[in-house]
Amino acid sequence: RYDWILDVDSHSPILACRRALRRGGVYLTLGGSMRRIAAAVLVGPVVSLATGRRLGLVLWWKPFHARDVEMIVRLHAEGRLAPAIDSRFRLDQTAEALRRVDDGLARGKVLVLPG
Repeated sequence: RYDWILDVDSHSPILACRRALRRGGVYLTLGGSMRRIAAAVLVGPVVSLATGRRLGLVLWWKPFHARDVEMIVRLHAEGRLAPAIDSRFRLDQTAEALRRVDDGLARGKVLVLPG
């Protein structure tokens, strides 16, 4: 179970993501299909009230805002934040890595590593 999920491309239904959260947890998306975005806007608030888990669409986030990056670096250094890594691919496997993401199979970050 997770405290926070930030889903940048919303491959999973919002109700499935809700089950991955701890009570009091937060799931926010900032991308994906119109269906997934609509669910975050319309279903998210209703499910939030009923379950004690916050679900919705990110409208306020500024990517790479200096204070946000500093906080993420600090939380990681303290061991309080760990990325969920689904899989690792070599550079020559980039097409396979992209297919994994596009097909919605990734359950964390998919890394493409040089060398």
